[in-house]
Parts: sequence; C-alpha cells; structure tokens
Amino acid sequence: MSRINQGLDEELECPGDAVVGRASIMKLFDHNDEPLHDRFERVIHLGTFNASPLAAAAGIVVLKQVATGEPIRRANEMAQNIRGNFDAVLERHRVAGYVYGCCSAFHVYFETDPHRIEQASSRQDLTTREASRLKGMPGKLVTEYQRHLRHHGVDLMSSTGGVLCAAHTQEDIAHATQAFEQTIASLLEQKLIHTL
Repeated sequence: MSRINQGLDEELECPGDAVVGRASIMKLFDHNDEPLHDRFERVIHLGTFNASPLAAAAGIVVLKQVATGEPIRRANEMAQNIRGNFDAVLERHRVAGYVYGCCSAFHVYFETDPHRIEQASSRQDLTTREASRLKGMPGKLVTEYQRHLRHHGVDLMSSTGGVLCAAHTQEDIAHATQAFEQTIASLLEQKLIHTL
C-alpha cells in the first residue's frame, strides 16, 4: 500500500505503484540527447500512462471510489442477479446444466455426457468440481453459445462465463437474460445442449 497525499490535511491509503530508486539509477531512464546513450545505454521503461497527470488524477478518483467498497458490492450484486436469472432460464427449459461463480463472476456449465445426463434426476446431480468437465465442453457448443449471445448483443469474457462490474445495470441484466434465453432455445434446437 502506498500513501497518496491528497492535500495538507488529508491522506488516502490505497493500492498503487511507482518505479523509484537512487537518483544515479533513475538517471538511466532519462533521455539526455546523446545518441549513443539514448539508443543503446538508456533503460527503457514502457507504459501506456507513464508521466500522465490526467491518468494519475483519474486513478486517484477511482481508488477513492473503490476504497468505499460500493463498486465491489454492486458488481457482486449484479453477478448474483445474472447467475440467478440464467439458472432460472436453464430450470425453465430443464437444460442439463447450471450456473456457478462467486463474487462478480459467472460461468455456465452444460453437461454433454449422455451417461451422466441419464443418471441425473435433477440438475443439481450434475454439479461437478472436475476442471476437465467444467472447462472441457465441446468446442462447437462453446462457439455457438458465444455466437448466439453476440448476435443478441452480449459478449463474454471467455468460454461460457463473464464478469460484471459496478457500471452494469438491472437493464443490462434483463437484456443479457433475454439474450441467454434466446441462445438456449437455439442451442436446444441445434441439439448442442440436452434436457433432463
């Protein structure tokens, strides 16, 4: 944790970073208009927002907001909502699968093993912690799932899951749920997912 001075009376404790060191070492980063030094001897440190006061100011504002805990609480709440909505869609269609995740993340698992589906009396019976199952769904299923969602205006982080943030709204969740329901209908029609 670093302490960022916010004025004479106020300091904010927040995460951050900086490249620091003795002046003799830090001088190695400097351009000095000597071609040999600038081209071959200078230590290069690249960064998108290096030496950007605007980015630093924006970072301080964001860190103040994050320090309240509200953005994280809201992102977690939005993810809980989407997990519940998506799982309700799967339940309505009796899809062999479920939604899982914690905090601000969600993942959708579709069971494709006919033997496991046949033995399950409820969707809860399909629950697994086996990474090879959770991340081993057929490529065509994952591709079609993503394609259908994108067609309806929803893009995912990767595979069958995503992450919510404090900027997501209930309207976003409703839109994503509608897109998910349409996607599930299409995947059932394509026989890429199964029912119990």
